[in-house]
Amino acid sequence: MTTPYPGANLENLKKQAKSLLKSVRENDRAALARIAPYVKDRANFKLNDAQLVISRELGHASWAMLKAFLEESVGAFVAAANNGDIDTAETMLAREPRLAGIPSALFRAAAMGKNDMVRLLVEHGADVDAATMEDSSYVGTPLLAAAETLNETDTVALLLELGANPNLEAGGETPLHMAMGTYARTPHKHDVIELLLDAGASHSQPEAVMAIHRGRIDLLTAQLDADPQLVHRRFEEVDYLWLPFNHPGPTLLHIAADYNEVEMGRLLLSRGADINARAGGNDGQSPIFHTVASWSVLSDDGHCLPFLELLLSHGADLKLRASVRFETFGASNCEGQVREVTPRDFALAFAGGPAWRNSRAAVELLQD
Repeated sequence: MTTPYPGANLENLKKQAKSLLKSVRENDRAALARIAPYVKDRANFKLNDAQLVISRELGHASWAMLKAFLEESVGAFVAAANNGDIDTAETMLAREPRLAGIPSALFRAAAMGKNDMVRLLVEHGADVDAATMEDSSYVGTPLLAAAETLNETDTVALLLELGANPNLEAGGETPLHMAMGTYARTPHKHDVIELLLDAGASHSQPEAVMAIHRGRIDLLTAQLDADPQLVHRRFEEVDYLWLPFNHPGPTLLHIAADYNEVEMGRLLLSRGADINARAGGNDGQSPIFHTVASWSVLSDDGHCLPFLELLLSHGADLKLRASVRFETFGASNCEGQVREVTPRDFALAFAGGPAWRNSRAAVELLQD
């Protein structure tokens, strides 16, 4: 296996050097054994000595040479992996084989669905389960990246074939949990979830909820036949619906609406699901809120209009108000101001935002 460059990030390595210095000054036995091959004068061990140890461990004669390598070669190699530029990657690997061990390279190739690049990197020793840190905050594995973007079902299948662990957590997420919660609502989602389940991915979700995520109307029908009251149950286990709502306890109809699973919605309504059921408390959102500002390529327009039209045709209450969090100055991910809004108010608030989370057509439908 190649020697990895943790995070392929100079700041990450600086933090490691400071940590090593601290451990040496505390006479930590493991740290003292680690520095022994490179530094003899441990009594006067300084930060530049710690940096030298890390540089030597990574195969570079000095910190300056490691820094130059990270700044010049790593960025170019990760870009080649991201773009699927096999020729450039092979040329760089011939000159420096350890580049394959950069976690960000395999992570980006997997996220972009560059399968030939994924195979090339693993053949050159890349760790298929290596976690990376991007922008000093995002932690993920290649399989997690493929499960989030869902660019190609084949990428998930390839990573599993190459030995990726379907239950490995990174950043608090497993690949299956990511595939269920991601906003890359693509036709690949159902197949990816089946691949992960077949590979032994575990979960704690009720089977009725999983039936929706799997696109298995036959399984949901069987669940409802066995327990008709499921249509009224609040599922506290579902904690990955869109952040603005932040209300635990959605019904199956909320979940189907959020993922634009129209046939599931028809089934649930035919079995007596409450079209205006609120998630969580009295100020929770009804299912229609999940259709007016959600992105889904399961729909021709890229949004959840088919499910919105289904709910409108069944008489969803458009005057119902729900408590919703909005982005405000100094807050991100809809963690700012809380407002009471109708479905149309909510749609209007996002009609001018990024394409992945707004639908002017939804505003027009609600207005009509």
